[in-house]
Amino acid sequence: MGNGSRKSKIVIIAALVALPIFFSCKKKSSAHPAARAPGDEIRALFVTPYRKADPSEFLWLQSLSKEYALNLRWEVLREEEWQAQKDARLSSPDAPDVLINACTAEDYAHYPAFFLNLAQFVGFSTPNLSLMFKENKNLAQAATMYNGAVYAFPSYSSLEWQQLFLHSAKCVIFINQQWLKALELPIPDTFAELEEVLFAFRTHDCNGDGDTTDEIPFDFYGWDGEQCSAVMLLGGLGIQLTDGGRNGYFAENDEIKSYFCDTRYKFLLSMLARWYKLGFIRDAALTSDFEGFLSRSHGTRDGFALTGMVIGMEETVQFGKTLSSQYRPMLPPTMRLSEIDENAFSLAGFRRYWGTDSLTIQPDRISLSAQCPQKDEVIAFIDALYGTDWSVQSVFGGIADGVVVKNSDFDFSVHTDIHFSNSFGEVGPHFLPNALSLALPDNFVYAQLERTAYQKLQVKKGNYYPEMYMKYPLEQLKALSDMEKNISEIAHTARLRWIRGEGNIDSEWDSYCAALENAGLASALRVRQAAYNRYLQK
Repeated sequence: MGNGSRKSKIVIIAALVALPIFFSCKKKSSAHPAARAPGDEIRALFVTPYRKADPSEFLWLQSLSKEYALNLRWEVLREEEWQAQKDARLSSPDAPDVLINACTAEDYAHYPAFFLNLAQFVGFSTPNLSLMFKENKNLAQAATMYNGAVYAFPSYSSLEWQQLFLHSAKCVIFINQQWLKALELPIPDTFAELEEVLFAFRTHDCNGDGDTTDEIPFDFYGWDGEQCSAVMLLGGLGIQLTDGGRNGYFAENDEIKSYFCDTRYKFLLSMLARWYKLGFIRDAALTSDFEGFLSRSHGTRDGFALTGMVIGMEETVQFGKTLSSQYRPMLPPTMRLSEIDENAFSLAGFRRYWGTDSLTIQPDRISLSAQCPQKDEVIAFIDALYGTDWSVQSVFGGIADGVVVKNSDFDFSVHTDIHFSNSFGEVGPHFLPNALSLALPDNFVYAQLERTAYQKLQVKKGNYYPEMYMKYPLEQLKALSDMEKNISEIAHTARLRWIRGEGNIDSEWDSYCAALENAGLASALRVRQAAYNRYLQK
């Protein structure tokens, strides 16, 4: 199933016109002892950010694999599981052959011989990929490394379709309006007002179950780079985050900075530590237990809500259909000018923002091992995934799985609320073109309505951090990655200690910032700044 014959003429041109950079690349050598024979089992890995959906059970994927005579053995890992074993796996003989949502530029820098250079395969034999790259010229820049190699294909949702992924690619601050109404409190707008609300949530039987101790005033999930992280509250303090603030970077007036040593981050950590001490935050929020996070949002078995304010996903996914009506979106809290210590903060920074994610283009969706058997068949299989029929199913769920109905070419309906249990979701390989007509279920409508209040908060020119377009020589990127691991570990350890009250942020802040400098933060910022400047000049 492809994009249809009416676009076949464009496809041939696309292979030659859109991607001249691709054909200058050379194939990398193998990191494995020996190639495996055609017909061997192909090891495929899917790294999922949230739930463990098993691709081996996707009926639509079984059909596609059979069409290309591929014997795929699927493995599914959570992101935290994969991160813990990635270095060992990429160096081992049993490494995956096909990797979905598993690797980034840092991995290509550390293991360039492991990955297959995919540039050589984009052309006449891959019409869907060629058409995708033709439709948006930025795709080639996002996919191509500094040395001209392409180690992974991106996904692309046309500008017309990027709003589809707001419910899962970017979070919302929800507050329980039913609790606010019972307490006769307005929606808080500042950190001071929010603290008053959280205190009321903590000290009253807001959910009416007779227990004044089971309410959780504030809940979130994860930290740097996670979509439901408390670090997103930095938007209320004038810091525009991209993709969850991965590795602590952000741009401010065309200068690359790290919030790890920013006084606004110090203020946020101080507030979180205070709220933790007052019982507004449970320790579970500081862990990486996504099921526990969702379970708390879904309330008690008797139907009582447990959470007051939550940084979460689309409301029916986050809270379930029964409790979702209790919640409404709110803007990130900010500070009144009268509340700001001029010695600690720059007043000019207090334009309120909300995080922005890579919605239209998502890099690094699918990559291959250099030792993958049946390369031509696997590449043809991947190209099919980028055809409209299969891309719709890759994102939303299969026709054979009863999730998607194909009405006609480029016209589909999704018949059930989407929880991505029969698909790769937004993190898999796909291409949704402008020509696509798609009827969506209610939870997508809710997701779009939830975010209307945030539209005016995004994005100031010069405050967008375009990480996927910033390129580095492989050795420089490898050194940068090593530095950032140490920097992130220092930041992570200090953050947990301070929030849990195991240290004093005021007395330890200067030594903490010095430790970040010693780990190479200043050097990392110079390298990132140079790459950002190169991006601006293109």
